[in-house]
Amino acid sequence: MALGRCFAKSNLFVQANTQSYSLYFLKGNDNRLLSSEHAKQIESIISSNNLQTSCLLYNPTEAMRKFDNWSQSLPWIKAHYAIKSNPALPLLNDLQGRKSGFDCASRTELENVLDVGADRRYVVYSNPIKDESDLLWAERNGIKTTTADSID
Repeated sequence: MALGRCFAKSNLFVQANTQSYSLYFLKGNDNRLLSSEHAKQIESIISSNNLQTSCLLYNPTEAMRKFDNWSQSLPWIKAHYAIKSNPALPLLNDLQGRKSGFDCASRTELENVLDVGADRRYVVYSNPIKDESDLLWAERNGIKTTTADSID
Protein backbone atom coordinates (compact mmCIF):
# COMPACT_ATOMS: atom_id res chain seq x y z
CA MET A 1 0.00 0.00 0.00
CA ALA A 2 1.41 3.39 -0.95
CA LEU A 3 1.36 5.95 1.83
CA GLY A 4 1.20 9.71 1.41
CA ARG A 5 3.93 11.83 2.90
CA CYS A 6 1.76 12.66 5.91
CA PHE A 7 1.35 9.06 6.98
CA ALA A 8 3.83 6.77 8.62
CA LYS A 9 3.47 3.10 9.35
CA SER A 10 3.82 2.27 13.01
CA ASN A 11 5.79 -0.61 14.38
CA LEU A 12 2.53 -2.33 15.30
CA PHE A 13 0.82 -5.08 13.36
CA VAL A 14 -2.21 -6.46 15.16
CA GLN A 15 -3.95 -9.82 14.78
CA ALA A 16 -7.49 -9.53 16.14
CA ASN A 17 -10.71 -11.44 15.63
CA THR A 18 -9.12 -13.49 12.83
CA GLN A 19 -8.63 -10.24 10.91
CA SER A 20 -5.27 -8.62 10.35
CA TYR A 21 -4.93 -4.91 10.91
CA SER A 22 -2.02 -2.74 9.95
CA LEU A 23 -2.05 0.44 12.00
CA TYR A 24 -1.32 3.78 10.36
CA PHE A 25 -1.39 7.16 12.01
CA LEU A 26 -1.25 10.74 10.82
CA LYS A 27 2.24 11.96 11.47
CA GLY A 28 2.19 15.60 10.37
CA ASN A 29 5.22 17.45 11.71
CA ASP A 30 5.65 15.06 14.61
CA ASN A 31 8.52 12.61 14.16
CA ARG A 32 7.72 10.50 17.22
CA LEU A 33 6.66 6.87 16.81
CA LEU A 34 4.03 5.18 18.92
CA SER A 35 5.37 4.19 22.30
CA SER A 36 5.10 0.53 23.24
CA GLU A 37 2.53 1.57 25.88
CA HIS A 38 0.38 3.28 23.24
CA ALA A 39 0.77 0.31 20.90
CA LYS A 40 -0.44 -2.05 23.66
CA GLN A 41 -3.42 0.22 24.42
CA ILE A 42 -4.40 0.29 20.75
CA GLU A 43 -3.93 -3.46 20.40
CA SER A 44 -6.19 -3.97 23.42
CA ILE A 45 -8.92 -1.75 21.96
CA ILE A 46 -8.78 -3.46 18.58
CA SER A 47 -8.66 -6.95 20.09
CA SER A 48 -11.64 -6.32 22.37
CA ASN A 49 -13.90 -4.97 19.62
CA ASN A 50 -15.26 -6.71 16.58
CA LEU A 51 -14.19 -3.99 14.15
CA GLN A 52 -15.93 -4.17 10.82
CA THR A 53 -14.56 -0.89 9.47
CA SER A 54 -11.95 1.71 10.23
CA CYS A 55 -12.03 3.45 13.58
CA LEU A 56 -10.68 6.59 15.20
CA LEU A 57 -8.75 6.48 18.42
CA TYR A 58 -8.81 10.01 19.84
CA ASN A 59 -6.04 11.15 22.18
CA PRO A 60 -7.30 14.42 23.71
CA THR A 61 -3.99 15.23 25.42
CA GLU A 62 -2.08 14.95 22.16
CA ALA A 63 -4.70 16.76 20.09
CA MET A 64 -4.83 19.71 22.49
CA ARG A 65 -1.03 19.78 22.76
CA LYS A 66 -0.87 20.18 18.98
CA PHE A 67 -3.65 22.78 18.96
CA ASP A 68 -1.91 24.79 21.70
CA ASN A 69 1.42 24.52 19.88
CA TRP A 70 -0.17 25.83 16.68
CA SER A 71 -1.96 28.67 18.54
CA GLN A 72 1.23 29.73 20.34
CA SER A 73 3.27 29.65 17.13
CA LEU A 74 0.70 31.68 15.15
CA PRO A 75 -1.01 33.88 17.78
CA TRP A 76 -2.22 36.44 15.22
CA ILE A 77 -4.36 33.81 13.44
CA LYS A 78 -7.71 32.59 14.80
CA ALA A 79 -7.82 28.83 14.23
CA HIS A 80 -10.96 27.51 12.52
CA TYR A 81 -11.22 23.73 12.68
CA ALA A 82 -12.75 22.08 9.58
CA ILE A 83 -15.45 19.83 11.04
CA LYS A 84 -15.60 17.68 7.90
CA SER A 85 -12.14 16.29 8.69
CA ASN A 86 -13.34 14.75 11.96
CA PRO A 87 -16.73 15.59 13.52
CA ALA A 88 -16.19 13.58 16.73
CA LEU A 89 -17.98 15.35 19.59
CA PRO A 90 -15.19 14.84 22.16
CA LEU A 91 -12.81 16.65 19.80
CA LEU A 92 -15.32 19.45 19.13
CA ASN A 93 -15.84 19.88 22.88
CA ASP A 94 -12.10 20.05 23.50
CA LEU A 95 -11.59 22.58 20.69
CA GLN A 96 -14.48 24.67 21.98
CA GLY A 97 -12.77 24.64 25.39
CA ARG A 98 -9.75 26.21 23.67
CA LYS A 99 -11.99 28.83 21.97
CA SER A 100 -11.31 27.51 18.47
CA GLY A 101 -13.32 28.78 15.55
CA PHE A 102 -15.10 26.26 13.33
CA ASP A 103 -15.41 25.79 9.57
CA CYS A 104 -18.68 24.04 8.77
CA ALA A 105 -19.87 22.66 5.44
CA SER A 106 -23.41 21.58 6.37
CA ARG A 107 -26.32 22.44 8.60
CA THR A 108 -25.58 19.34 10.68
CA GLU A 109 -22.03 20.55 11.28
CA LEU A 110 -23.38 24.01 12.21
CA GLU A 111 -25.82 22.41 14.66
CA ASN A 112 -23.04 20.30 16.20
CA VAL A 113 -20.74 23.25 16.89
CA LEU A 114 -23.60 25.32 18.30
CA ASP A 115 -24.52 22.37 20.54
CA VAL A 116 -21.00 22.38 22.03
CA GLY A 117 -21.26 26.14 22.66
CA ALA A 118 -19.19 27.59 19.82
CA ASP A 119 -18.94 31.36 19.66
CA ARG A 120 -21.12 32.22 16.64
CA ARG A 121 -18.73 35.03 15.68
CA TYR A 122 -16.12 32.37 14.85
CA VAL A 123 -18.28 29.90 12.93
CA VAL A 124 -17.90 29.96 9.14
CA TYR A 125 -20.47 28.33 6.85
CA SER A 126 -18.10 27.36 4.05
CA ASN A 127 -19.84 24.95 1.71
CA PRO A 128 -19.63 26.40 -1.84
CA ILE A 129 -23.10 25.00 -2.65
CA LYS A 130 -25.48 26.07 0.10
CA ASP A 131 -29.19 25.39 0.21
CA GLU A 132 -31.14 28.63 0.63
CA SER A 133 -33.07 27.19 3.58
CA ASP A 134 -29.77 26.36 5.31
CA LEU A 135 -28.50 29.91 4.74
CA LEU A 136 -31.68 31.28 6.30
CA TRP A 137 -31.34 28.84 9.20
CA ALA A 138 -27.72 29.94 9.74
CA GLU A 139 -28.78 33.61 9.77
CA ARG A 140 -31.61 32.93 12.25
CA ASN A 141 -29.10 31.13 14.48
CA GLY A 142 -26.51 33.90 14.49
CA ILE A 143 -24.06 32.51 11.92
CA LYS A 144 -23.02 35.64 10.04
CA THR A 145 -19.90 34.48 8.16
CA THR A 146 -19.93 32.45 4.97
CA THR A 147 -17.91 31.96 1.81
CA ALA A 148 -18.82 32.33 -1.85
CA ASP A 149 -17.13 31.11 -5.02
CA SER A 150 -18.94 33.56 -7.30
CA ILE A 151 -21.69 36.18 -7.21
CA ASP A 152 -23.83 34.30 -9.75
